[in-house]
Parts: sequence; structure tokens; C-alpha cells
Amino acid sequence: MYWGIYETMNKMKHLPFHIARILAAALLLMTLRHKLGGTDESVQLFTQLGSETWSRIATFGGEPTGRYVVGILELIAGILLLVPRAAWFGGLMGMGLMVGAFIFHAFILGFDALFVMALIVLFASAYVAWHERKKIMNFVVEIV
Repeated sequence: MYWGIYETMNKMKHLPFHIARILAAALLLMTLRHKLGGTDESVQLFTQLGSETWSRIATFGGEPTGRYVVGILELIAGILLLVPRAAWFGGLMGMGLMVGAFIFHAFILGFDALFVMALIVLFASAYVAWHERKKIMNFVVEIV
């Protein structure tokens, strides 16, 4: 009985990591039907982003190219977050994408529900990357 408690506690210490990666992946994958499906809201959002000169570069030209590229990158990040061995890379991708979303919402689009979702994904992805920091450091050392 005594050892069973420690085994359960050892398994439970990874629970926040799994919750964070599944939450981030779910939110990233949930918005795909809007970006890749071309809903009016998504088209309008990327058209607005593409109208600004400095954001046209960051969104790969705005509408429709930027919408597809961002959607595909979010798909890749979401899938990587669902694979435990690759979650560190998905976390880094999710962080990068959501920092971009944060900047665009702060300076162009305004604060709305999408901004809140971007912040949730940003913090969940950051937690995943922090939890997997040893894997990230090993990868960096390996390529350098």
C-alpha cells in the first residue's frame, strides 16, 4: 500500500503537462475549419491583416495565402502537441504562432474571443515547452 501511493503521485505529476498539451492542441485544431474552410469571419480577418503593409509580410500576403499557411502551421503544431514525444516541438510552434496572433490582435484586430483563445494556447504551449525543456536543450546541443 505504501508504494502504491508513491506510484500514483509519480504519475499525477505529469497530469498538468498532458492537460496543457491537449488543451493547446484542441484549441489549435478547433479553429482549422474556419481558416482552411474559408468562413466569412476568417476571410475578413486575414483581409484586414493583409491591408497593413508591415503585416502583409508576416501573414504571407494576407488573404488567402496567409490564411492557408497559418492554418497548415497550426495543424502541424496541433498534431505535434498530441504526440507526447514531439510535444516539445509543437509547444514551440504553438508559442511562436500565438505570439504572432497576440501582436496582430493587440495592434490591428482588437481584443475579442480569439485573443483570449490565443492567450490560452500561448500559455499552454509555453507550459509544454517548459515541461519539455530538457528535450529542447538536448536538441539544441545536438544541432550545434
